[in-house]
Amino acid sequence: MKTIEKIIQLQESKVLEFKRDISSFKPILKTIVAFANTAGGTIVIGVDDDKTVIGIEDVLQAEESLASSISDGIMPGMMPEIEIVSFQGVHLLLIKVARWRGPFYLKSQGPEQGVYIRLGSTNRKAGDEILKELKRSSSGIYFDQMPCIGTNETEFIKRNTRLYSKIESFHREDIPSYPEIAVREVLINSLAHTDYSIKGMRIFGILHMTSKVLYSLLGKASTKGNDQKKCKVLLKDAGFSYQYFQTVWKFRILGCCLLE
Repeated sequence: MKTIEKIIQLQESKVLEFKRDISSFKPILKTIVAFANTAGGTIVIGVDDDKTVIGIEDVLQAEESLASSISDGIMPGMMPEIEIVSFQGVHLLLIKVARWRGPFYLKSQGPEQGVYIRLGSTNRKAGDEILKELKRSSSGIYFDQMPCIGTNETEFIKRNTRLYSKIESFHREDIPSYPEIAVREVLINSLAHTDYSIKGMRIFGILHMTSKVLYSLLGKASTKGNDQKKCKVLLKDAGFSYQYFQTVWKFRILGCCLLE
């Protein structure tokens, strides 16, 4: 009793809406969709916009009709909580909608035109960008896990490597902060000196290194011992320090640590 009394004292908002009756299911379904796609919310049926408590006649039949309408009219299927409450001698319906992964939409309007979101105390049709974001968030894939279309691994690394400019007269040369050859030597070195007999060993990814793939990389390795010397010279010329380290367990890592 106290809960519904407190709710009725509130103003309509991003998470609350009042409906007089269920004479038209579409506005109710639209609000349910908007709540589910945004932040969840509660719909109170049987209360007018001016907070006049009207109540619902034959509330059991109204609840059944509402449940059927939700099941038939909203996609994907959802199960909001529908509760019958008594207040001031009449019955009201409370629809509690949680924020779920969607996007949810009105079946009659389709998955592109039937998606709604909550903006303040109003329901708004989701635009293209919001629709894309809803689909992305429902997939469970975060932005930094999405593929970068139009580039490959090498170009991606080059594009995200800081550059500094060396200017002589009218000529400018963009130089990578980290020498590309040094980076190459570090990566090849880490692959070549890892003990692949250790179960679960992972290098730069989630797949185990197969013998065929490992064999194909042998041709990329430098002459034994030259990689460290080469890294040391290149990094020193670029203004970086050089560090050699190894583990005390069953495998070791030989390489350069790029320290500014």
